[in-house]
Amino acid sequence: MSPIVEGIEGAEVETLSDGPIAVVAPGTYFDAAPLHVVTTATLARLGALAPDSAFPAQRFRPNVVVAVDDEPGFVENDWVNHTMTFGGVAASVFLAAPRCIMTTLAQPGLPRDPGVLQTITRYNRFDIPGLGPSSCVGVYALVTTPGSTRAGDAVEIT
Repeated sequence: MSPIVEGIEGAEVETLSDGPIAVVAPGTYFDAAPLHVVTTATLARLGALAPDSAFPAQRFRPNVVVAVDDEPGFVENDWVNHTMTFGGVAASVFLAAPRCIMTTLAQPGLPRDPGVLQTITRYNRFDIPGLGPSSCVGVYALVTTPGSTRAGDAVEIT
């Protein structure tokens, strides 16, 4: 598989005293990990399941969006416990990303939409050890090899 990384407008490198740990969109934060990765396949699948709701990437605040057009949605669920490499970056995918009511709130250009979380709960919910039943979109990862990446870099899952 060789999906392509898509950029998020205005992305910047977030750093700690030890060096860069994540690429983040301006003014955002992370809940459980420095990297939140979502695929276009998942966003498209959610949109097909609930055509009256909007599922753009910005609703979920990922720092990496991977273009996956040749597989059905929720493919990143299978990336947990694997390594993801893109550009000069390697990251350990460790958890499907549980989503909460924040995904339903109005954002610039997006209305409040309770159907977003209802759809996720209906179609991509499973038990996460230690967390219990969770409605998930995308995966969380930790950077294991820092480096540079650009929109268009191939992504490899090993």
